[in-house]
Amino acid sequence: MMAWALFVLFVTGLLTPADAMNYYVSNTGADNAPGTEPRPFATLGKACSVLQPGDTCYLRGGVYREVLRPARSGKPGKPIIFTKYRDERVILSGADPIAGWRREADGVYSAPMPWTMPDGNQVFFNGEMWVEACWPNPGPAHLFQPERATATAGTETTLRCDQLTGAMDAWKGARLWCAGGSGWICWSSTVTGFDPETHTLTFEPKREKSYRPRKGNPFVLRGSRLALDAPGEWFYDAERNRLLLIPPTGGAPAAGAVEAKRRDYVMDLAGRSWIEIAGIEFQAGGVKTDAGSHHITLKNLTGRYVAHSYDKDTSDRAVLLHGKHLLLLNSDIGYSSAAAVHVQGEDNRVINCHLHHGGYAGLWRGTVVLSGRRIVFSHNTVRHAGRDLVNTHGLMESLVQYNDLSDAGWLTNDLGMLYGHNTDYANTEFRYNFVHDNRARQSPLGIYFDHLSHNAIVHHNVIWNVRADPVRFNNPAYNNLVFNNSCWNTGNFATFDHSKRNDLFACRYFHNVYNGQSFLPAHVAVYQNFSTRENVYRNPDAQDFRLLEPVQQANPGIGAYASGGEPWRAGCHPGNPPDPLPEYAPPRIAWMNTVRNACFEFGTLEGWTTTDAGTAQLTKGNGWGNAEFGGSKENHPTGTSRFELQLGPGRDGVEQVIEGLSPDTPYELSAWLRVSGADETIMLGVKDHGMPEQTAAHSGTEWTRKTVAFTTGPQATRATIYLRKTSPGNGRAWADNVTLPLTPKETKGTQQIMHHTDRSDLPVVRLREDFLKLKFGMFLHFNLETYKGVQWVAGYHSPADFNPGGPIDTDAWAEAAKAAGMQYAVLTAKHVSGFCLWDSKYTAYDVMNPKCPYQQDLVAQFVKSLTSRGLKVGLYYCWRHPGFAGPYKVLPPECDPATHSLPEQIEFQKKQIAELVEKFPQVFYLWNDGLDPDIMPAEQAAAFVRSLRPGLLASGNWWDWKKKGLPYLDIAVTETRHFPATNAVPGETCWCLEKSWFSDGTGPKSAEEIVKQLRIANSRNANFLLNVGPDKQGKLHQASVTVLREVGQLLKQTTENK
Repeated sequence: MMAWALFVLFVTGLLTPADAMNYYVSNTGADNAPGTEPRPFATLGKACSVLQPGDTCYLRGGVYREVLRPARSGKPGKPIIFTKYRDERVILSGADPIAGWRREADGVYSAPMPWTMPDGNQVFFNGEMWVEACWPNPGPAHLFQPERATATAGTETTLRCDQLTGAMDAWKGARLWCAGGSGWICWSSTVTGFDPETHTLTFEPKREKSYRPRKGNPFVLRGSRLALDAPGEWFYDAERNRLLLIPPTGGAPAAGAVEAKRRDYVMDLAGRSWIEIAGIEFQAGGVKTDAGSHHITLKNLTGRYVAHSYDKDTSDRAVLLHGKHLLLLNSDIGYSSAAAVHVQGEDNRVINCHLHHGGYAGLWRGTVVLSGRRIVFSHNTVRHAGRDLVNTHGLMESLVQYNDLSDAGWLTNDLGMLYGHNTDYANTEFRYNFVHDNRARQSPLGIYFDHLSHNAIVHHNVIWNVRADPVRFNNPAYNNLVFNNSCWNTGNFATFDHSKRNDLFACRYFHNVYNGQSFLPAHVAVYQNFSTRENVYRNPDAQDFRLLEPVQQANPGIGAYASGGEPWRAGCHPGNPPDPLPEYAPPRIAWMNTVRNACFEFGTLEGWTTTDAGTAQLTKGNGWGNAEFGGSKENHPTGTSRFELQLGPGRDGVEQVIEGLSPDTPYELSAWLRVSGADETIMLGVKDHGMPEQTAAHSGTEWTRKTVAFTTGPQATRATIYLRKTSPGNGRAWADNVTLPLTPKETKGTQQIMHHTDRSDLPVVRLREDFLKLKFGMFLHFNLETYKGVQWVAGYHSPADFNPGGPIDTDAWAEAAKAAGMQYAVLTAKHVSGFCLWDSKYTAYDVMNPKCPYQQDLVAQFVKSLTSRGLKVGLYYCWRHPGFAGPYKVLPPECDPATHSLPEQIEFQKKQIAELVEKFPQVFYLWNDGLDPDIMPAEQAAAFVRSLRPGLLASGNWWDWKKKGLPYLDIAVTETRHFPATNAVPGETCWCLEKSWFSDGTGPKSAEEIVKQLRIANSRNANFLLNVGPDKQGKLHQASVTVLREVGQLLKQTTENK
């Protein structure tokens, strides 16, 4: 019986192994006591000084106003443990009580406070945070929905508010807290003066334009004695070292009721290891670890008001998991002016925690900050943030899963629930998360990756109540995968880049359910998604986002619950963590980048082996294109971030073995390359893959993306990729952003994320590649405008005006195109006038109208002439509706706004396009014009065209591409201007042989000029579509025919364009 009793005591922790000791601490103890249960220590400091590896310290109930700082570390298998005694409540506090109150004027009480915190004081009343005296008074929801005044006007040094009153300089010395400019953050600045006549504050300048105050910006004034006018407010008088406040009851505060923050941390575990802390509450301070901390477990903790300042980011004073193998488990951490939990380092985990009310100062960092490698953030509930909820800048090779994330953006604009930027995520997975209810007034996004975010994998998330994009990658951003996400009450898929690079290379969006449109660049693989604004879910109000059965059957494999069955759940479950606890494992997912340290953002050459001279090293990148990290200041076309690979002098290189490839499978290797001078060369290559070595060389000083396509041998499952400076000179070569996507194949152990159909991304990509191989085409502007002598018909004109006076020789058109070396031609089947050059069953306004003298289907003639000569056929179609501005607002009868509503008009256009595609199956290309971004966006029109037939390409005329960026189509189009030299979008440059689009008789440009422009267009990833306008008889001017023949002869003289 005695043996059984001893066993019970041992397993319950009341007895420990012979080499371990139990110590006790109590507010009623004494430090000269032995620290036993009947005679405990009085302070944590004493206990920490005596604890040895394997020892346990039990804290008796009470408040401890000191820092828990172990004097030494534990050992493997022998951690030092701090825990509460039984169920007693233990609180570590970073605040000290204020005593000695005396009454001053107007209900104000004061007491001595002989300390101050450098970045902002914090005062508590009965454990709750009180508000520093401010104007306007904050209201009950003072942290995230405070009452804020509104600026009438502002500059970099002034803010005017017509409601603000006071004497001259009455607000001098106060702190201005303002969501200035675009409202991205709330910043603080010291007020230097106030003019009561103009109601204008002056303050220390905010020089960045995006942050300067302007009309409508919300703001608060803090820290002024003038603002101390309401119960629950306080003011610190620095000259007298006294705390002033107005108690809620009107009488003097009770003893111990008021406390003020005095310490940044309540636990200091910097440089410590093998420590476990459990069951403890803490307030008014954070938990410190550093790079030397490792193997520490923090579990069942409750922390409140962990860090505070309205002036500076306090994320580095919160609950810090900085180090290696640190675990935060089953804990509740909340209320911080910046991050409540800040993770960085390696192999750290946050599991089954409730993390909340962070970022109430409205600064950049969110309630949670995640950075480092192999981080696991799993089964957590994260709620309420002034800005972003979870910040992921610097997160690599990690796992973010099964989290419930909600209520970001209470104070600022343009943000995500998950937000990151300028990071190679190195195949970090963001999966099985609930992401919902972004509160930002402007640009409220769901999962948001800003510029220079690469190699992120976003799948099987449920995103709802997000008015803007559910998932956004701003470009440049490379090799990101977005698949099987379910969205409800959300916006579009889009992107943005202020530098107009518009580059989302190797990004793929598929199997998603979303509610808007896709505004992604044409080169992005967007396929097998389901877009609808109708409810297709079983019960969104109950967070059941499984698809309705009919939708599931009609669209197998889409959405976050693609397999049906019981829905997975996200968020924390107090006291019931997942078993076993999740650990990081590298993913193996089709299309993911197989290159380790692909962007060299590990800060070392880890994953690569040096070759040749062995002097390869990293150099600083240019960050956002503005030398953020001290790199070059030029606006690089590549998305280089913190680091770039540098090779040289002499022959130098690096290589990496890629394992796990599939035999007899095509792959595509790419990288950005440049050299210091024209006499240097850098080579990208692949070898040892069971087939001949493949390479691509570059000798240019500008960043250029190079690609090497290869196929593995019949038995090969690995390949060696390399970057090599092959020239012996003393110059340098640079490389960055190496990409080798894992081509999907039925390979055991590979998670398949793609179901092949005739509309998968590979055929679309190949269609674009085939299009660019055509290089040169003819554009034929011929319609009613030809007969009216104008470029745009401003009103309705009779079909009788279309009168060529005899047959039109379309064979001559085709012969001229052939002679010039063109591979395809595009005819204006319906231009702005609305007149149709084919026999349309949807309108009488065409060539077969009884009033039209021609009475032949000109499009049919055109198609026959081209196909008989081996030329490809494209057709131009102009969409028409009243949303247009300009001289061509009058519409043909079928689109008259007086008789046809906008939906009817759009439906009319769709029927005609479908008719063209069905009637002329030889057409490979639809050239869309007249698209209005507010009514019929180019990408929506293109998506409709693509839906009509596999293999059909769509382009569109984007009226303001230079301002708004290139269009999001299969083929981007420019008119009489070239694409940027760095263009990576499949494009088509349209040029006029004569002065105008329609025949004007001004005479053609020279053959030499045409060849020059053709070569420029081709060098910028674009075909050259040369416009030739037939005259009123449908004939090409003889001078134009002559120039076209000369162009053909010039092209034949160079092997480059044979």
